[in-house]
Amino acid sequence: MNAEMLDLGLVFESRVIHKSAIAVGFHKGTQENIMNKGELVAAIADSAGVSQKDAGACVDALFETIAAQVSAGNEVSITGWLKAQKANTSARVGRNPQTGATIQVPAGTRTKLTVGSKLKAAGKAS
Repeated sequence: MNAEMLDLGLVFESRVIHKSAIAVGFHKGTQENIMNKGELVAAIADSAGVSQKDAGACVDALFETIAAQVSAGNEVSITGWLKAQKANTSARVGRNPQTGATIQVPAGTRTKLTVGSKLKAAGKAS
């Protein structure tokens, strides 16, 4: 089993279930390794020398702006940190895991996040 703790408070886990299938998921790690939104806002306020109210408003505005741009089909790129974009998924045949019956999964969209080099380096630093 291979797990990597990210500073974003999520554990990325990838494990082989069957030689041709890989299960991938996110789950919460231990509580001491998670920075929640309130702690993030407090850290930003302290670092920038502004009030927590102002820092919280900036964090909210950042994520609302990214969500609005991705929803509109635009790509948001913060060089070195991350890139967010809307990605299309094609229609495919799936299988009901309980019954084994095949089902048609329609085409759709999803949000694709790509980690930049600075965030990758921060995750590798000890």
